[in-house]
Amino acid sequence: MQETGTRRNEEELAKRLKTSLDDPCRPVLFLDSGIGGIPYLLWALNHIEGEEFVYVADRAHFPYGPRSHEELEAILVDLVAGLLRRFRPKLVVLACNTASVVGLPALRARYAIPFVGVVPAIKPAASLTRTGVVGLLATERTLRDFYTDELIATYANGARVVKVPSPHIVEFVEHRFIDASGEERRTAVREAVDRCVAQGADTIVLGCTHFVFLEAQIRSLAGEHVQVIDSREGVGRRLGHLLSYLPCGRRGPSTASFYLTGRTPPEGRYLRFTRHYGLSFGGVLE
Repeated sequence: MQETGTRRNEEELAKRLKTSLDDPCRPVLFLDSGIGGIPYLLWALNHIEGEEFVYVADRAHFPYGPRSHEELEAILVDLVAGLLRRFRPKLVVLACNTASVVGLPALRARYAIPFVGVVPAIKPAASLTRTGVVGLLATERTLRDFYTDELIATYANGARVVKVPSPHIVEFVEHRFIDASGEERRTAVREAVDRCVAQGADTIVLGCTHFVFLEAQIRSLAGEHVQVIDSREGVGRRLGHLLSYLPCGRRGPSTASFYLTGRTPPEGRYLRFTRHYGLSFGGVLE
């Protein structure tokens, strides 16, 4: 099985787009339901030079996890249309597992720019497990979606995948993480980790980008015998490969700005988040 929605070849699209770009330094757009995709943005900032990254946290529709496939797909198609007009990106990263498993096929069918998605790292997890049990922490929508079942059927290689819906962790990271104590962060993930370990999992997949913020706590609670993995490196390498066809050519570090959707002023936690991670706050997109 190939990556979601890859009936269209993103590499060939990037090659063709290179010849038609009026400005090779158009930005790269990152989109998530909230702050979850920031670790993926930070990976790009640390490994890719000379690019402008724009990060949009879709506060207006947070959280994505409880929504139906059809509702979320419609939200994403409409939202991305507006963001393409606003920012004119040369490439879009759906830095959200739920948005990727639901929205990539529809977005790729409509828009002639490359999309990079984030999907649960089932294949590497199956290659790492020794007990034959993999824990998958994710949103309800990601765990219920047919694509995740197809991903497991194709790549689990006989391993049993324990699905653990964890919407409370998404809410905790979005609303409380930046101000929470270490013990509060451990408490937020303890039940989910215990469920995986109790069923024999020796590999845990972080199937939601929000969960990466709590990787240290998850590792600590799971124990040294349990490996914890996510998709940052694979997604980052894919992004870098596609950008090799669409280079800006600027020298020096890449830059990043952070935007929110919604009509209300930004809550203080978002401003603290941007300062903490060295991002420029761009404003609110109505």
